[in-house]
Amino acid sequence: MRKNGHDRMGRQRWQCDECRLTAGTRNNTKRRRTQLAEFLDWLLEAAPQRKRPESARNFRKRVDWCWRLEPRIEPDGVVHRVVMADGTYVNGWCLLTAVDGEDGEVLAWQWCARESTAAYKALFAQLAPPDVLVCILSSRCFGFGHVVFSVLVIGACWSWLIGCWCGRT
Repeated sequence: MRKNGHDRMGRQRWQCDECRLTAGTRNNTKRRRTQLAEFLDWLLEAAPQRKRPESARNFRKRVDWCWRLEPRIEPDGVVHRVVMADGTYVNGWCLLTAVDGEDGEVLAWQWCARESTAAYKALFAQLAPPDVLVCILSSRCFGFGHVVFSVLVIGACWSWLIGCWCGRT
């Protein structure tokens, strides 16, 4: 293949040296962005499949690539005053999350088979050491947090934390 000028939209054209067929390049960014927005609307139930103008099967086929996306949170290096960490089980897997205790922003997450010291170590490796780490008394986080961060670790029950968030302390 060699360069063969530009099309009327200004995109690069290519020509095969052997068969002389020409082809252009496509920029799928806009189309993919639109498909991702449609997928998220459907996933978050703002636009159910039954109300779409196309068939549900065609929609699923078109946005199939969206299931293979792996979102990431890039570490920002900011030291947060309070970080709350806990695990929850989803379809047999454990999802560990670290959340900013002041505004509720998700700072990091880690998938694991079960809550373990190694899993919390992988979670905390993504964070700058906070001033205070809040976690459930019965979790592995409680025993492990002060070793990794050398910070004050507060063990609490969730009913107390929910009361604090709702202003019922």
